[in-house]
Amino acid sequence: MNYNDTKEYLTRYIKARIPIITINSLEKDRILKMLNEISNENNMNFNIFQMSQGITDLKTNTLISDDKTIMSAFDYISEDIKYKENVNYILSGISDINESTIVSRYLLDIVEQIEKKSGVIILITNEYVWNNLQRLGISLTLNYPSEEELLITIKELLHSYKNQIDIKWKEEDYKLAATYLQGLSEMEVKNIVSSLIVKGTIDSSDLEELKNAKKTLFNEIAGLELIDIDEDLKVAGLNNLIDWINEKKALTNPSLKEELERRGIKHPKGVLLTGVPGCGKSLCSKVIAQSLNIPLYRLDLATVQGQYVGQSEKQLKEALDTAEYVSPCVLWIDEIEKGLKETTSSVTSKMIGQFLF
Repeated sequence: MNYNDTKEYLTRYIKARIPIITINSLEKDRILKMLNEISNENNMNFNIFQMSQGITDLKTNTLISDDKTIMSAFDYISEDIKYKENVNYILSGISDINESTIVSRYLLDIVEQIEKKSGVIILITNEYVWNNLQRLGISLTLNYPSEEELLITIKELLHSYKNQIDIKWKEEDYKLAATYLQGLSEMEVKNIVSSLIVKGTIDSSDLEELKNAKKTLFNEIAGLELIDIDEDLKVAGLNNLIDWINEKKALTNPSLKEELERRGIKHPKGVLLTGVPGCGKSLCSKVIAQSLNIPLYRLDLATVQGQYVGQSEKQLKEALDTAEYVSPCVLWIDEIEKGLKETTSSVTSKMIGQFLF
């Protein structure tokens, strides 16, 4: 869900006094910003545990307990809910809760006790939560910022320096920047844009640097390999493919995205190339990426195969999610028939299901 939808549901669940609300996200700062807004708009108080600070008041940052161990935090919360009702606690950076451990069982006991006192625990994590614990509450997922949110973030950041640097971007450039940086966290976007600010001038040539910065962030993901393409690369023949590329090229222009969505025109999703070894299928992948002027990533299905139960499916999902984050891009899946061929293996069946989903 996007920021506003997540905030709306989170507010509703807190008011409903759901005993434990899990928010799946890597962006802790965005979630804390959201909780601060909820606190101010609804006159709610929150205490937050962070390993670097202990327990503090979210709104005033007043120190409540300086013990920075999770078990000590649990002890404090357990004692606090004996005498108070309607308390709200935020837990961040908690580990060992993906299965039955002493941490997850202790937290389960606290959740059961806090429910009797109409309290709420908000758990910020990007890891799997033990099923027995998760079933006592509700889970939310905060997606990375949308293009609209990124557009606002980029404008606010650059406009704060408008009296100090020369900003030559037009409205179209801002929209392109938001499109190129889609799939990144708010912090990553701010870091990339800040690196442009220190140059003293922002112009249209910086858009190419934004694309390259995104490549750098995702060039070492398991299963995905960024492919360098020769600028002079050409392919002979295959007129149908060349015509298809030229026809679809205009549809890949980020500046036309709003118009395409308004008209109900979908972006090109892919092409299946078949043929004997050495006939140029891999070369065609490179030509497509070069023609569309977007990065090429190779998904190696052999690399995502793992030796442990569930590892292959998880790594395939991570690779596909990453490809979605770095879009627009060309995802080259080489020799797909070897990785997803029909077998009696349950792992292969699950990978096929994950791929189709």
